[in-house]
Amino acid sequence: MAFKKINILPQKLHKYLGSTKLLEIYSKSVSSNDTFLQGYLIGDIEYYFIFEGIELDGSLAGYTLYAKSDIAKGVTNTNYEAITNSYVSQQKRNNAYDPFNLSARYKSIDKTTINTILTYCYKNNKIVMINSDEYDNKTRAGKVIDLDSEYVTLDQVSYYKDWGADFEVKTNKPIAIKSILTLDFISKDNYLYEQYLKQN
Repeated sequence: MAFKKINILPQKLHKYLGSTKLLEIYSKSVSSNDTFLQGYLIGDIEYYFIFEGIELDGSLAGYTLYAKSDIAKGVTNTNYEAITNSYVSQQKRNNAYDPFNLSARYKSIDKTTINTILTYCYKNNKIVMINSDEYDNKTRAGKVIDLDSEYVTLDQVSYYKDWGADFEVKTNKPIAIKSILTLDFISKDNYLYEQYLKQN
């Protein structure tokens, strides 16, 4: 079945808040048309939207803060969306959509501002992933080990050492909160890594 793709201007995205419509979100800072976040728009706080991200297999990937200023466009009504909707339905029918109960953690967090979200992550030793315009939109990941009103510091040294990254991170440089473009504050990948850390 062919679908007529709908492009959504960034300033019109708020109309989809709380909708069950899957969206593809494209970034201004990532030029590739093959790279996008797919999910549901579930929150609007200050300068960010909150998306419930979906994996390729239709299961829950996690929750992401996305800077409104970095959104190039939203897209919906695509063949890809139709396939993903089918996958989501199958996962839910088999009780496999959210096997790690990430949604319960999401509901328990104070999501008033990006700072309250980061405070939760800091106090609970959570792993996060951040894309920041300070780092040319490259992902930085690690446990939140320090936080104030302007900066957040991740234990990138330990994270990338654990993963055997082909580049060395020598210092845990603070990241300006105002420079954050995306923040994966709850995700399946981060949850699994947190469980690994508890075992080691």
